[in-house]
Amino acid sequence: MLMVLALLPLVLVPLGGLIGGVTGACAVLANFAVVRTNVSRVAQVLIMMGVLLAAAVVWIVVATAFQMAIG
Repeated sequence: MLMVLALLPLVLVPLGGLIGGVTGACAVLANFAVVRTNVSRVAQVLIMMGVLLAAAVVWIVVATAFQMAIG
């Protein structure tokens, strides 16, 4: 279950191309770091959900800024 949640940010790859891929890969690496911690499973799940949400927000912000920059 934790590995599925850890890999979930990779959904950004087909949705966001290069920007989604980079954002998703960074989020997966962050989630793997969370899995290796000694905090409770509930805390790990909550942190990884936060990482997923943060990755989605970063992806939207960067994609919007890029879209505005190129016109």
